[in-house]
Amino acid sequence: MELDPFNVMLGPSIQILVQSGARFPPCMRPTEVMPPEERYVCLNTTLSTMNSTWTTLKKSGTGNGSGGDSNKTRYTLGILDPIFDIANPGIQNTSCSLQDICGMSGFAYTAIPDQSFRFFTPLFVHTGVLHYLINAFLHWWLAMELERVMNPIRFAAVYILSGMFGNAFGANFATPTNPFMGCNPSLFGLFGCSFIDIIFMWRLMNQPFRHLIKVMVFVASSFMLGLLPGVDNFTLLGGLIGGLLIGALSMPAVYYSKKYQIMIWCSRFISFAVYVALTILLWKNFYQNDDPGKSCPFCQYVSCLPIGGFCD
Repeated sequence: MELDPFNVMLGPSIQILVQSGARFPPCMRPTEVMPPEERYVCLNTTLSTMNSTWTTLKKSGTGNGSGGDSNKTRYTLGILDPIFDIANPGIQNTSCSLQDICGMSGFAYTAIPDQSFRFFTPLFVHTGVLHYLINAFLHWWLAMELERVMNPIRFAAVYILSGMFGNAFGANFATPTNPFMGCNPSLFGLFGCSFIDIIFMWRLMNQPFRHLIKVMVFVASSFMLGLLPGVDNFTLLGGLIGGLLIGALSMPAVYYSKKYQIMIWCSRFISFAVYVALTILLWKNFYQNDDPGKSCPFCQYVSCLPIGGFCD
């Protein structure tokens, strides 16, 4: 468990989480915020160590161009800061390349991050014990009942596809240097399936509108999870959208008439087409753009509270 800085979710350090498969865009594609050719402070470095020993030279972008240190200033390194003073052997021996930080067997080519599997692996990584217990409760409360309504194959498909869709959606909007992990987008995908189940079974349910309001209130309140470390609301929203689309395709339905059956199958076809189109669009946009903060500077506040530097 990480103690310095303390992981409030009672879990390991950021570096261990990243190396365990968290969604971390600098490991998935080249980014401007963390160029793969630079060296960085290792993510498992403690705050006390950084504050006491990790000082180096940083280019200030000003000066008379005469060389030397005239255009550099000395400063204390922070997590994810590139190291320019690589001639310092103490820093060089304890720093990490981006490939070292990412782990997971590294990159096929050293200077080209290519770990696209991180759209999938975060579903099985949690920030800590508290995060795991919250998701375990949601599985017990929601997933068991839905698996009975569906079958294990449909349930697994919804769980994985909505989770990957949520990660692709979140990766296009969340801050690129914030690792994400957890099965939360898959759980929100199951919420989406609950909506679809209520709509498909509307005529057979007792007070269906009450059930619909109940699920809507629970989903709205669950977006508070996006304020937790390692979780973001864009990913949760993406999981919900993916769950609605995959749920419309896979949830069982009772056909009251031939016309109703045609309507259901048309909705299934349209949902499948929209899911495929959005997935391709999100993947293409993720690998073409660099930092979503440039086009959406306020997006970071969707997933954090601007208190005490929590969003920095």
